[in-house]
Amino acid sequence: MSNGESPLSLSVVTPERSVLEEGCASVSLPATEGYLTVLPGHTSLVSTLAVGVLSYRQGTKEGALALSGGFFEVSDDVVTVLTQEAQLPDEIDAEAARKELQEASDSLGRLSGEELRQARLTVQRAEARLAVSSKQ
Repeated sequence: MSNGESPLSLSVVTPERSVLEEGCASVSLPATEGYLTVLPGHTSLVSTLAVGVLSYRQGTKEGALALSGGFFEVSDDVVTVLTQEAQLPDEIDAEAARKELQEASDSLGRLSGEELRQARLTVQRAEARLAVSSKQ
């Protein structure tokens, strides 16, 4: 466990890099069953992540990352996130995300099957990146 100001330890890792190592008071994650908030003393668990926004709080400071699914584990006040892609606010090109969102949204009515599923995921990823980019 961390010091009294940061009772949770948050680690976000992709196959390419360690994205974030922070002490924090709370973490909210996009679990596949819906958003989940982890506070100190949370029961241990392992779950899958959906595409979405991970947010965390350190005192009065808040941070966020856009995630592209994966897994997370909570154990002994340590939150470990394993994801294919994680982007911090300053790593996001908001204009490119808006363009990607528009193109994917426009294609939804014309697609079916796996193409439709992929387009919906693209929409979700672009929405998450735009939400995080606005927190710069």
